[in-house]
Amino acid sequence: MSLRQLKINSITFLIIQKVIKMILNRIMDINELRRKNLRALVEEFGGVGKLAEVANRDQSQISQWLNGSIIHATGKPRGVRSSTLRDFEAAIGKPLNWLDQDHADDEPIKDGYIELTYYDIQSSAGPGKVAPVDYTPILDRKIWVLEDWALRNFGRGAIDKIRIIDNVGDSMSPTINNGDVLFVDVTQREYVADGIYIINWNGRLLTKRLRAMIDGRLAIISDNKDQYDTEYVSEKDMDQLVICGFVKKWWSLRG
Repeated sequence: MSLRQLKINSITFLIIQKVIKMILNRIMDINELRRKNLRALVEEFGGVGKLAEVANRDQSQISQWLNGSIIHATGKPRGVRSSTLRDFEAAIGKPLNWLDQDHADDEPIKDGYIELTYYDIQSSAGPGKVAPVDYTPILDRKIWVLEDWALRNFGRGAIDKIRIIDNVGDSMSPTINNGDVLFVDVTQREYVADGIYIINWNGRLLTKRLRAMIDGRLAIISDNKDQYDTEYVSEKDMDQLVICGFVKKWWSLRG
């Protein structure tokens, strides 16, 4: 083997060694972050026992997660499967990947307020967006609203049923404008009365007013009637219309 080849092999080995070290440090960092967040959850829920009860887990299991119990064969702290933690987060009402995020800068919720999460979905008051139906929280943005206001407008359980998403387009103006945020009740997945809904129509995610017609059709109405025509869903095509939620309120966050 030539001297040049030896140098290349040595450099390659050092690079691989560095990458492995970075990966191991990342694993150690994420495990420590998870334990830190678990400790915060124990405080939030009032003890390990209460947290275990809400999550439907054995108290001993959560204690092992907290303590980073050692694997005797390797002498290293025991990790937890990501899929297990995702199930755990869902059970206690935390957003996806909450345990893997640093919440050191999170502000405490003020008395008399509740915290609602922005969701990375844009509903179109216009030609339409490619339409997801499920709401997945992946934006690190929150909105605080007065608890009394939420109770008056959404009823009880707003945190569980209200999703905040962005509106894009002008088809619902002047009622709802481009850039407004929508408070959507995602538990309402069928037409019950005239109003503004988030719908999936022909693969498009839309913010539209729905109105039942006397002939059995459902009208998809834009408030900006000068620019957008009303569409109609016949009874035989109703299975192509998916209602993703009812728009309860909307805010303009523009200056």
